[in-house]
Amino acid sequence: MLDGIQVVLLHNFGDDLRFSGLKQVLLSYRGELAKSQSSAPYILSRMSIEISTIVRKDKLILTPYVEESMAELRKLLSIRYGY
Repeated sequence: MLDGIQVVLLHNFGDDLRFSGLKQVLLSYRGELAKSQSSAPYILSRMSIEISTIVRKDKLILTPYVEESMAELRKLLSIRYGY
């Protein structure tokens, strides 16, 4: 499910340069989760912090659809146990 949301977000950002930082974060953590070199909750926690930082720093304005997808992603990122 997490991977699916990331794919949808990456697709919706397209080639828009405003979202290049956020796209890079999503791609980086997608790869890190696939490698499973650290615990998933630790990776997800770092990912959540970095996404929030990028959105604020870059002052990104998200479309309603992207905002909905980000809300779904945040729900998954808040899961700490039972992965």
